[in-house]
Amino acid sequence: MTMLSGKRSLFYIIPVSLFVSLFLLIFAEAALRMVGFRFDTRPRYMEFNFPNPHEIHEIFQPDPVTFWRLRPRVRMGDGIEPINSMGFRGPEFSEEKSPGLKRIITLGDSVTFGGAISYPQLLAGCLDGGWEVINAGVPGYSVVQGWKLYENRIAKLKPDVVTIMFGWNDHWLARGIPDSQQAVKQSTEASRPINCLKGLRIYQLLNYIIYHNVRSPSKSAPIAYRVPIEEYKNYVERLTDAVKSSGARVILITAPSAFEAGKVPVYFLELGFVQRVEGENGKDMALRLNRLHASYNDVTRTVAAEKAVALVDLDAQWRTKGAAGLFRDPAKDVVHPNEKGYRLIGETLCDTIKSIRFRQ
Repeated sequence: MTMLSGKRSLFYIIPVSLFVSLFLLIFAEAALRMVGFRFDTRPRYMEFNFPNPHEIHEIFQPDPVTFWRLRPRVRMGDGIEPINSMGFRGPEFSEEKSPGLKRIITLGDSVTFGGAISYPQLLAGCLDGGWEVINAGVPGYSVVQGWKLYENRIAKLKPDVVTIMFGWNDHWLARGIPDSQQAVKQSTEASRPINCLKGLRIYQLLNYIIYHNVRSPSKSAPIAYRVPIEEYKNYVERLTDAVKSSGARVILITAPSAFEAGKVPVYFLELGFVQRVEGENGKDMALRLNRLHASYNDVTRTVAAEKAVALVDLDAQWRTKGAAGLFRDPAKDVVHPNEKGYRLIGETLCDTIKSIRFRQ
């Protein structure tokens, strides 16, 4: 009787336990959705400090070649016009270039993409009607992505001039995987059930806990950059050679900065772009980052000289003009120019392009 009674108890207990567990899971899932929790890990093989996986699916869209690209017609805010149907900032354009029109394509990161205004937009206003300027700057891009973008999408647009300005995201910290080794895993029929699972907030919460407690890089781990300086030189050379071989003109641009002693923007640390070396104070950190950034600009200068292409040395130019007054807020942002800075870039590039002689 005791054994039979125990079996009957299990017969009732197991379904009740399963029901209670299912109810708790549903309740937890509903609660997480109500508070707006989301930690989307797709595409899971990509590891960047910016953009995070959630942003890749909201502002951007995954790209099998460049990792991410701007989502067509997405609205960015801050006075920025909607992204065009080709996935770039600026007016609509056709892939086929109009007869007699010279086409300029500006490759770069968020500095090229711009804020309320952009230097490609100002450049277009400075040149006459025989020019078309396409802003191919994408926030977060490194020169590795710029190279991939050129090879897969830009070359077929048959530009007459390509401007190239990278050197910021390249020396931000990598999450263990440099850009040249990043990969996007494509969805298959077999992966669809897993992708559905990834949509559950409970699954995302577990990933969030693992991500921030197990997978976070150790403070003692060696510093690794998204594009180590040797690779940076290699990709700038590749990109320059590819543009030159197409018959287009290359303009390499150094990325100006305004590091002030002891004033490293807080978000650099918060987003994991940089890390503080043990025993280092704010002033030391600013000087170290300044030297690091300068070394990437030196590579740009070297490649321009070795490949005999035009160089717009904004970094040197801005230092003579007082770089701090050309950024949005030097204490908080030493990457993105203010309106005065953008206008200076546009005018400098305009003068450089006007000085180039093209075949008739």
